[in-house]
Amino acid sequence: MLELPTSKRILKEAQDLIQRRGFFGLSLQDLADRIQIRKPSLYAHYDSKEALAVALLLDYQEGFLSWSVGLSTLSPEARIKAFLGIYDEYVVDGKVCPHAALALDGPLLPVSIQEAYRNLRQSQVLWLSQVISEGVSTGEFRGDLETSAQAERLIQQMVGAQLGFRVTADRVRYEEMKDEIVRSLKKFH
Repeated sequence: MLELPTSKRILKEAQDLIQRRGFFGLSLQDLADRIQIRKPSLYAHYDSKEALAVALLLDYQEGFLSWSVGLSTLSPEARIKAFLGIYDEYVVDGKVCPHAALALDGPLLPVSIQEAYRNLRQSQVLWLSQVISEGVSTGEFRGDLETSAQAERLIQQMVGAQLGFRVTADRVRYEEMKDEIVRSLKKFH
């Protein structure tokens, strides 16, 4: 198996650390130790912790956009369920999504990180809005609520579900929350 280039290994491990500890809990020394390079070598790839976080968010956004293209043949409900499934890998591994990881630090984060975070969130809200709109047009989802508001609510509910799981480790309740999110999108009977 080919080893990732150092810059990608840095991003991968930084994402893991941020999703476990938050931005301010990210130690560049811990990061360097994880990838077995000297701390000053990190700066050859990213000139600051801030630049690293921005690059991480851009990388995550690109990955999300690539991932979402592969779902285009699925039904709107299946795409929503796939999106909710992204969060599973985080909670099982003791992490939270980038939204939850950065939300607590939000107002204290450097402006460039806040902007990159807003761009990531907006790309996900836009994609979710398009999927929900498609579901409305096919009659699969309810049309009485504004789609971007539903998309925002969906992300917020998943952030809450992750944080709840992190405290309780109640997998059954976590799965029920995901089912409730999908049901909330469906038409009233």
